[in-house]
Amino acid sequence: MQATQDHPEPTAAMAPVADKPKKKYRFKPGTVSLREIKKHQKSTTHLIQRKPFYRLVKEIAQQYSMDCKFQQVAMQALQDDAESYITQYFARSQANAIHAGRKTILVMDGQKS
Repeated sequence: MQATQDHPEPTAAMAPVADKPKKKYRFKPGTVSLREIKKHQKSTTHLIQRKPFYRLVKEIAQQYSMDCKFQQVAMQALQDDAESYITQYFARSQANAIHAGRKTILVMDGQKS
């Protein structure tokens, strides 16, 4: 094939440039965290998975009584209360950390609440 005016012969200067892989976009620190917090605050689902929580409750109950059974409604109530308690605990801990002038929660913040 001869080079024409429309199709010049390829030269070293016209060599195809190797496609560089695109860099993954990095969000500013805290952006993704705030997005996750907002998502979890909007949701009404449980954050603790159901089966592991139920196994833990049954394991603890067996330490006190071997023939203990739970209704499904009782397990849901326990899970609701446990998640509510944990949420309030961390809210109080966060308030203590902010009062102390920190952004990070420490163990002593939880012990104060």
